[in-house]
Amino acid sequence: MTYRRPVAFGERSVLNLTDLGILFGLFLAVMYAMDPFSIYIDKRTVFKHFHLMLIIPFFVLAWFGVRLNVARPTFEPVTPILWPLMLLAVWIIGGALYARLHSKIIETFLIMGSYMLVTAGAARFIADHRDPERLLNRYLALLFGAILIGAAWQAGYLRLWSKFHEMEALTVPLAAFFFVRAKSPMGRAMSLVLMLVLMLLVIKNTSFLVTGIALAYLWWCFVRPRLRDTYALGRMLHFYGLAVLGVLVVASYAAIKWLKHDALPDGNPKYRLFTYERTWADFTHSPIWGKSFSGAGAEQFGQFQVAASTQVLPSHSDLLDILGQGGLIGMLLFGFALWRIGRYVYVNYRARRPDTLSRTMEAHFHWLALSCLASIPVVAFNPIMLQPGKAFLLWMNVGIVLGIAMRCRANREAVNPT
Repeated sequence: MTYRRPVAFGERSVLNLTDLGILFGLFLAVMYAMDPFSIYIDKRTVFKHFHLMLIIPFFVLAWFGVRLNVARPTFEPVTPILWPLMLLAVWIIGGALYARLHSKIIETFLIMGSYMLVTAGAARFIADHRDPERLLNRYLALLFGAILIGAAWQAGYLRLWSKFHEMEALTVPLAAFFFVRAKSPMGRAMSLVLMLVLMLLVIKNTSFLVTGIALAYLWWCFVRPRLRDTYALGRMLHFYGLAVLGVLVVASYAAIKWLKHDALPDGNPKYRLFTYERTWADFTHSPIWGKSFSGAGAEQFGQFQVAASTQVLPSHSDLLDILGQGGLIGMLLFGFALWRIGRYVYVNYRARRPDTLSRTMEAHFHWLALSCLASIPVVAFNPIMLQPGKAFLLWMNVGIVLGIAMRCRANREAVNPT
């Protein structure tokens, strides 16, 4: 709980007790989400929320540590930024508890609401931390370790099952860290090759979408600004080349899909359309506030046989679940929450002072921001928010990005107080 002065550039710090506790919680979440050893621990009721129960006390300890050792908090409160998300989380938790206690529904939306609150804790922790760079380096190492173990296990079994199912928004953007950190064109080229390798490890339609978003993000942030110094002919050839490349990629995908149907994933459209229709029916039945999240998070499906031990399955769309269970109010609240977070991060990161973040912290910011952005299509077609490990990492990343933006704003205001 001891708070020390911020670390200057080039100075090394030591991870304290709260750091180690947060890292252990992240380690468990990565193990739950990726499950590189195929032990399915996140399916066991006793352990599935252990990482959340572990990390909350460390968030509290870190918060008290700063306020006991600093006369006046340096950073602004996180609640004014996150109040729409926190309000939605409380609504979801209330509806889920009603479903569990009154309607005796076992599979509720309690996970979805509870893990949204991780965002506030992560943002506060990173904003107050004296040296978040070392902590994020360890987080990155945890993810890469899990990827290497999962890739080794998956070798030879690629056609049977992907160890990185529903993890494309976390794995593919990792290459952006090395792209930003690279000091030469060769290093950037190797990072793009790594991105393609990570895309192929997932072998899902959403991995192609995430890769496209990642390439567009890197182009917008790092290539587009340099075009201002290029002659008009060079800019025209650049955009012409991008258009030709896009046409070739789409044509290649269509050709592979047409010539060899089983070479690419089909996304199981029959099952998805069936579940989406049922979720959409919940929305049309009560379009204003839905079921107030008092419905079942997973239902019995007898029309399909799946390779699982149960036929109780989610709808495979978190966004549709929010619309069906929360109606227009729930979806607008969720969209407004994301807009507020995104706008705050964009404005304050863009207006940061040049010496606010080190090169490594810049790289951490971009891969985490890209991961948050790429999560939108993933949660649109998968039940990420209903799985403890994946939901934890999703909202943890959002909180970290927000915390970095809060540091940028605090650093700017400390130099130029208004």
